[in-house]
Amino acid sequence: MLRKLILVALLQLAGASCPLSTYSYAGTRFSDAYGRQSSARVHPDFVKYMNDMNSHAQTCGVEIKVTSHFRKNPVTGNQWNAKRSCHMIGHAIDMNLSGKNGYCNSSCLKGYSSYSGSDSSINCFLKKIRYDHPVLHWGIDFNDPVHIDDRLCTNDAEYDRILATLSDC
Repeated sequence: MLRKLILVALLQLAGASCPLSTYSYAGTRFSDAYGRQSSARVHPDFVKYMNDMNSHAQTCGVEIKVTSHFRKNPVTGNQWNAKRSCHMIGHAIDMNLSGKNGYCNSSCLKGYSSYSGSDSSINCFLKKIRYDHPVLHWGIDFNDPVHIDDRLCTNDAEYDRILATLSDC
């Protein structure tokens, strides 16, 4: 523990800083699901995908309620615990959606795996993420319907490179 504190202090003295971007929800279809935050912390390379999600949300008429974005350590407990989570490099969000028929959380989103859910706006958004976008990946494919990432966590070399830059975050 002391060694880590010394390393953090040395990095701060050397001018090291966290490279994550702050993606503001202002003027977008994003908001915090809990009403506590006005932005998400994501890697600069993921900002373009946040913008793409925002465009899809605008087209389909949904609000993206962000429940999680960058996190330093894997989540444990009742949530899926990936040792190489895209969240840990700022390349993923977890979300709920608010559509024409109301709020849709993880239980509700599971019902959209075959796009047979009753809310056409939510169907539209999820289809655009899963089928129309060349990079974004909806977590329904691995039983995590609230998750959207860019699959960068499957590229070990790139994942490790980015993770090494985030020690000061």
